[in-house]
Amino acid sequence: MKKLIIATLALATSPLSAQAPGVAENPAKTVEEAVELTPEQAMQQEIDQLRSDLERERQIATNARQQMDAMRKDMALKVELVQLGMERNEELYELAREVIDKGFSKSSAEPFLQMHRVKMEGLKQDYEDRAYAARIYPETLPPSQQAQQELSANSAQ
Repeated sequence: MKKLIIATLALATSPLSAQAPGVAENPAKTVEEAVELTPEQAMQQEIDQLRSDLERERQIATNARQQMDAMRKDMALKVELVQLGMERNEELYELAREVIDKGFSKSSAEPFLQMHRVKMEGLKQDYEDRAYAARIYPETLPPSQQAQQELSANSAQ
Protein backbone atom coordinates (compact mmCIF):
# COMPACT_ATOMS: atom_id res chain seq x y z
CA MET A 1 0.00 0.00 0.00
CA LYS A 2 2.82 2.37 0.86
CA LYS A 3 4.46 1.60 -2.49
CA LEU A 4 1.24 2.45 -4.32
CA ILE A 5 0.90 5.80 -2.54
CA ILE A 6 4.55 6.68 -3.21
CA ALA A 7 4.21 5.76 -6.88
CA THR A 8 1.01 7.83 -7.18
CA LEU A 9 2.67 10.82 -5.51
CA ALA A 10 5.72 10.49 -7.75
CA LEU A 11 3.54 10.48 -10.88
CA ALA A 12 1.47 13.40 -9.64
CA THR A 13 4.52 15.57 -8.99
CA SER A 14 6.43 14.73 -12.19
CA PRO A 15 6.40 17.43 -14.91
CA LEU A 16 5.02 15.08 -17.55
CA SER A 17 1.95 14.20 -15.58
CA ALA A 18 1.25 17.88 -14.76
CA GLN A 19 0.47 18.70 -18.37
CA ALA A 20 -3.03 18.46 -19.62
CA PRO A 21 -3.63 16.34 -22.69
CA GLY A 22 -3.43 18.31 -25.95
CA VAL A 23 -1.32 21.16 -24.50
CA ALA A 24 2.11 21.55 -26.09
CA GLU A 25 5.21 20.93 -24.00
CA ASN A 26 6.44 24.53 -24.42
CA PRO A 27 6.74 26.00 -20.91
CA ALA A 28 7.32 29.51 -22.37
CA LYS A 29 3.74 29.64 -23.66
CA THR A 30 1.74 32.14 -21.64
CA VAL A 31 -1.87 32.06 -20.63
CA GLU A 32 -2.62 34.95 -23.02
CA GLU A 33 -1.35 32.92 -25.98
CA ALA A 34 -3.42 29.94 -25.01
CA VAL A 35 -6.59 32.04 -24.82
CA GLU A 36 -8.29 32.97 -28.09
CA LEU A 37 -8.32 36.68 -28.84
CA THR A 38 -11.47 38.50 -29.80
CA PRO A 39 -11.48 40.08 -33.25
CA GLU A 40 -11.19 43.57 -31.68
CA GLN A 41 -8.18 42.48 -29.62
CA ALA A 42 -6.54 40.87 -32.63
CA MET A 43 -7.13 44.01 -34.68
CA GLN A 44 -5.71 46.19 -31.87
CA GLN A 45 -2.61 43.98 -31.70
CA GLU A 46 -2.14 44.31 -35.45
CA ILE A 47 -2.57 48.11 -35.25
CA ASP A 48 -0.01 48.28 -32.44
CA GLN A 49 2.41 46.18 -34.47
CA LEU A 50 1.93 48.40 -37.53
CA ARG A 51 2.50 51.53 -35.43
CA SER A 52 5.68 50.00 -34.05
CA ASP A 53 6.84 49.14 -37.59
CA LEU A 54 6.00 52.68 -38.77
CA GLU A 55 8.01 54.25 -35.94
CA ARG A 56 10.97 52.00 -36.72
CA GLU A 57 10.77 52.98 -40.42
CA ARG A 58 10.59 56.68 -39.48
CA GLN A 59 13.72 56.27 -37.36
CA ILE A 60 15.50 54.56 -40.26
CA ALA A 61 14.49 57.41 -42.59
CA THR A 62 15.71 60.01 -40.07
CA ASN A 63 19.05 58.24 -39.75
CA ALA A 64 19.37 58.06 -43.54
CA ARG A 65 18.64 61.81 -43.83
CA GLN A 66 21.30 62.59 -41.22
CA GLN A 67 23.84 60.45 -43.04
CA MET A 68 22.99 62.16 -46.34
CA ASP A 69 23.42 65.61 -44.75
CA ALA A 70 26.81 64.60 -43.38
CA MET A 71 27.83 63.23 -46.78
CA ARG A 72 26.70 66.46 -48.50
CA LYS A 73 28.78 68.55 -46.09
CA ASP A 74 31.79 66.32 -46.66
CA MET A 75 31.27 66.52 -50.41
CA ALA A 76 31.05 70.32 -50.27
CA LEU A 77 34.39 70.43 -48.45
CA LYS A 78 35.95 68.15 -51.04
CA VAL A 79 34.63 70.32 -53.87
CA GLU A 80 36.12 73.33 -52.11
CA LEU A 81 39.49 71.59 -51.90
CA VAL A 82 39.38 70.69 -55.59
CA GLN A 83 38.62 74.31 -56.47
CA LEU A 84 41.48 75.43 -54.24
CA GLY A 85 43.75 72.94 -55.99
CA MET A 86 42.77 74.30 -59.38
CA GLU A 87 43.43 77.88 -58.24
CA ARG A 88 46.79 76.95 -56.75
CA ASN A 89 47.69 75.02 -59.90
CA GLU A 90 47.03 78.16 -61.93
CA GLU A 91 49.22 80.18 -59.53
CA LEU A 92 52.04 77.65 -59.88
CA TYR A 93 51.74 77.74 -63.66
CA GLU A 94 51.94 81.54 -63.68
CA LEU A 95 54.95 81.37 -61.36
CA ALA A 96 56.69 78.90 -63.67
CA ARG A 97 55.96 81.11 -66.70
CA GLU A 98 57.38 84.12 -64.84
CA VAL A 99 60.57 82.23 -63.98
CA ILE A 100 60.94 81.10 -67.58
CA ASP A 101 60.35 84.64 -68.88
CA LYS A 102 62.90 86.14 -66.46
CA GLY A 103 65.44 83.41 -67.09
CA PHE A 104 68.65 84.19 -68.88
CA SER A 105 69.29 83.28 -72.42
CA LYS A 106 71.94 80.66 -73.05
CA SER A 107 74.30 83.29 -74.34
CA SER A 108 74.22 85.28 -71.08
CA ALA A 109 77.56 85.85 -69.33
CA GLU A 110 76.02 86.38 -65.86
CA PRO A 111 76.92 82.95 -64.51
CA PHE A 112 80.54 83.73 -65.25
CA LEU A 113 80.64 87.36 -64.14
CA GLN A 114 78.26 86.98 -61.13
CA MET A 115 77.44 90.68 -61.07
CA HIS A 116 73.84 90.21 -59.96
CA ARG A 117 74.31 87.15 -57.79
CA VAL A 118 72.66 88.55 -54.63
CA LYS A 119 69.73 89.91 -56.63
CA MET A 120 69.26 86.53 -58.32
CA GLU A 121 69.41 84.64 -55.02
CA GLY A 122 66.77 86.99 -53.61
CA LEU A 123 64.56 86.34 -56.64
CA LYS A 124 65.13 82.61 -56.30
CA GLN A 125 64.12 82.68 -52.62
CA ASP A 126 61.03 84.73 -53.48
CA TYR A 127 59.98 82.18 -56.10
CA GLU A 128 60.59 79.30 -53.70
CA ASP A 129 58.49 81.00 -51.03
CA ARG A 130 55.64 81.66 -53.45
CA ALA A 131 55.74 78.08 -54.75
CA TYR A 132 55.75 76.72 -51.18
CA ALA A 133 52.76 78.90 -50.24
CA ALA A 134 50.79 77.71 -53.26
CA ARG A 135 51.24 73.99 -52.54
CA ILE A 136 48.42 71.89 -51.17
CA TYR A 137 49.21 69.45 -48.39
CA PRO A 138 47.06 66.68 -46.90
CA GLU A 139 46.49 68.87 -43.84
CA THR A 140 45.41 71.86 -45.98
CA LEU A 141 42.02 73.08 -44.81
CA PRO A 142 39.24 74.08 -47.19
CA PRO A 143 39.02 77.88 -47.48
CA SER A 144 35.76 78.07 -45.52
CA GLN A 145 37.23 76.19 -42.56
CA GLN A 146 40.45 78.18 -42.72
CA ALA A 147 38.47 81.44 -42.67
CA GLN A 148 36.49 80.23 -39.65
CA GLN A 149 39.71 79.26 -37.90
CA GLU A 150 41.32 82.64 -38.61
CA LEU A 151 38.17 84.44 -37.47
CA SER A 152 38.09 82.54 -34.18
CA ALA A 153 41.84 83.17 -33.69
CA ASN A 154 41.36 86.90 -34.30
CA SER A 155 38.39 87.08 -31.92
CA ALA A 156 40.38 85.26 -29.22
CA GLN A 157 43.10 87.93 -29.35
